[in-house]
Amino acid sequence: MLVRDIGCEQAAGRRRSVAVVEWEDNPFPPQEIWLELSDESGAETESADHFLPICFPLALLHGERRARIEAPLCPMLINGLHLVAAWWQRWGGLPAETPEIEAMASPRFRHDSSRKQALSFLSGGIDSLHLLLDNRRRYRGDEPGYVTDAVFVHGFDIGKRRRVAEQTRSDEAFEAIRPLADQVGVRLLRGSTSLRHLPSAPDFWNLRHSGAATAGFGHFAACGSRFVMMGGPTDIATLNPLGLHPAVDINYSSQRVTVVHEGARFSRLQKLRDLLDWPLALDGLRVCPADYASGLNCGECDKCLHTRLELLAVGCDYSAAFGELRMSTDLLEAGVEIVHPYQANNYRNALPGLRERGLDRLSRVIERKLQEYEGKPRTARSWVEPAAPA
Repeated sequence: MLVRDIGCEQAAGRRRSVAVVEWEDNPFPPQEIWLELSDESGAETESADHFLPICFPLALLHGERRARIEAPLCPMLINGLHLVAAWWQRWGGLPAETPEIEAMASPRFRHDSSRKQALSFLSGGIDSLHLLLDNRRRYRGDEPGYVTDAVFVHGFDIGKRRRVAEQTRSDEAFEAIRPLADQVGVRLLRGSTSLRHLPSAPDFWNLRHSGAATAGFGHFAACGSRFVMMGGPTDIATLNPLGLHPAVDINYSSQRVTVVHEGARFSRLQKLRDLLDWPLALDGLRVCPADYASGLNCGECDKCLHTRLELLAVGCDYSAAFGELRMSTDLLEAGVEIVHPYQANNYRNALPGLRERGLDRLSRVIERKLQEYEGKPRTARSWVEPAAPA
């Protein structure tokens, strides 16, 4: 893989970084990718480090012999991506050979004497909302760990498909979180990217690539020395191999940018109990990845359903983001298909609260769905093509 023709543009309150990805060992056509951020500060993109965590995972997935970024790269980040590959290969499902990482001569690191600041991402999901809430509990405004900027990115889930722009839905999601950002005092920045238009594979984003790509966008968004804080979806007690993982995400750091995985000590139910005290967050909650006409959440996909059940389990019966949270057993029967340990943990953890509230019919459906899942043979996800018969 070659990442070439790297360039930066800055105009009209935005900055943009572009590159061409060219494949050496696969028949994919060359493709331009870009990252863009609304930013009135006039800050400039300081390096091309962001392209490494975005592109290297796909070079590994597709068996490329090397990943060459035609720009200087931080040696700490290069070493970190080799560690990430080792983690992923230990989890299984990817080629055993790691692509060589090549770059132009490493830049001389210049120590930034200005006060370090923190940025995070704000999608409207439980993890990103709780990260901000917890950040405000733990840090004072004059401390480096206090989040000053939050980034909403079009192209991670909304707008991930090349032929479906989803611009209206993206606008609605952005406007829904603007009051939250104002309330906690963060500068809300709007980002967009085409990185998910690169050739990938089913489940690779959720199970491996998402943390790397998010960190990559954080490197792009960061100007000066920064903490990039990312909210993870699982707690230590229910940890599974996922794209966002506390043991992996720290390896996306460079000498300039420190990537911090947040939230691993809180279960989803703990996060939701905390968010009950922030009504504006519940009103703007967006968890749904579905592509549909309008609104924050469809209310019927697997992710919406387990979030509705979790809200019920912590004592909430209504949310403006979903409306009435109670549902028919028919909807639950049709919408729930448990295929991954992460899903199973979410449903399993909601059961005690549902039973305690007397929601027995819903609980019985979930219990049966979990039994069906647990009775199926477990096969780890693999993206390696089986060898052709001799």
